[in-house]
Amino acid sequence: MTDIEGQALAADLETAVREVAGVTGLFRVGGVLSNVADAGAEILGLEGARPPLVRVDTAEDGWSVEIAIGIDGIAGSVETSRRVHETIHALCAARGIPFTKIQVTVAHVDESTTTRRSARSTSP
Repeated sequence: MTDIEGQALAADLETAVREVAGVTGLFRVGGVLSNVADAGAEILGLEGARPPLVRVDTAEDGWSVEIAIGIDGIAGSVETSRRVHETIHALCAARGIPFTKIQVTVAHVDESTTTRRSARSTSP
């Protein structure tokens, strides 16, 4: 996989995952230091500095995909994560891309929707 192919796949996965019911946003994956460096480069306006929010890596035995999502509190993390995983799997399979790992991390739960649901369920 070339860098361009990996970036194209990451962009397509990002677009597809944003359309999954229950997903409210995407977040950078990776360690704190790499995220700080990426954010600094983006602030400085370096061309191409905005890294994709989906990390796609390749190894001899296949590709790995890593993504961090925000979810709607009402939708539930398990079901939303499952839908995201299925979306990534389907897109990769349709392109004939073998993968070894799909990692979906819930980085944020939109509490405003959870709070509204809790308030309704406790109201008389």
